[in-house]
Amino acid sequence: LYYRWLRGARDALIKDAEWRGYMAVLIVATLFVTANLWLSGTVDGLATALRQSAFQVVSVTTTTGFCTADFDAWPVPTQILLVGLMYVGGAAGSTAGGMKVIRVLLLGKVAIHAIRQAFAPANVRPLRIGGTVVDDSVRDDTLVYLLLIVGVSLVAVFIVSLTGLDFVTSVSAVATTLNNIGPGLGAVGAVEPFTALHPVAKWVC
Repeated sequence: LYYRWLRGARDALIKDAEWRGYMAVLIVATLFVTANLWLSGTVDGLATALRQSAFQVVSVTTTTGFCTADFDAWPVPTQILLVGLMYVGGAAGSTAGGMKVIRVLLLGKVAIHAIRQAFAPANVRPLRIGGTVVDDSVRDDTLVYLLLIVGVSLVAVFIVSLTGLDFVTSVSAVATTLNNIGPGLGAVGAVEPFTALHPVAKWVC
């Protein structure tokens, strides 16, 4: 996309459904975290809230793993959002972890498509993303991938919790290692290493 943009196709980025979705995720998440940090009084000043939230949202979604703040001390709604962003991840074709934005977009389209078909079963509506019809095999593969991610996460969280870790630590430890993020929450937070974990928990992660 960047190559095409640099070669003169100035609308290459804005026409790409995944790029638009990715930018929307980054912007909405950053605004939400900024508002949450500022209104809760977690940080001093709107500018600081915006800077810290923007950096952390981008770091989590790109699975870079860098931290400029201890987000383990941030409000719970923000922590939940960050764990969710861990599963979203980066764009298709990138080295980032997570499910990838295009799969999340496809899952959203599948859900909307199914609801529409339930209300109007006689109508034939092909599943599209960015004007391109999505093949049934791609849709099915994405749904299977989602089931595998959910299944692996649930089993891993259960096993990790058996080692004595609390719920927040167990969930975030699995989320951050499964999606190749880096820091998590609780005992594996932004300023905490994974060294304190039981060997079984480390092996599972």
